[in-house]
Amino acid sequence: MSRRSRYFVNEYCAREEEIANDLVSIRRDINNSQCVAKDNLRKILRRIIDKEPPERAEADGGLYVGASGISYAFIRLAECAALEAETSKKHLSLAECYLRSSLSMVQRRSGTGFLLDYLRLPDTTSDYSELPNITSSQIAKRV
Repeated sequence: MSRRSRYFVNEYCAREEEIANDLVSIRRDINNSQCVAKDNLRKILRRIIDKEPPERAEADGGLYVGASGISYAFIRLAECAALEAETSKKHLSLAECYLRSSLSMVQRRSGTGFLLDYLRLPDTTSDYSELPNITSSQIAKRV
């Protein structure tokens, strides 16, 4: 009766040096992929800013679409550690612009867009001076 072995030969032990040498090329490929991803992200953000500038951004649609949604996306990008510090400051500044744009539209029509509904403010609140002036540092603290 023949006995079968209960294990198999690990072929990677014999190829250990070859795999270690490939590590350099793997790291290079990862770095190249990250550069391409950052470039694509820049192109997408440029397209968003060109097609939906803060002064014309749509205020309807709720939190995740329109000016407030774009603002939220820029806030999240500002928090991303993989991006450079100067771009995160720029993203925070753009988030503030889109948020201010959304707030000014709400003030003009005396109501506020909330999710998929439209909420009317009482007539006694025609002066919006009690609405806070939100700065980019306050935005960053809230998220």
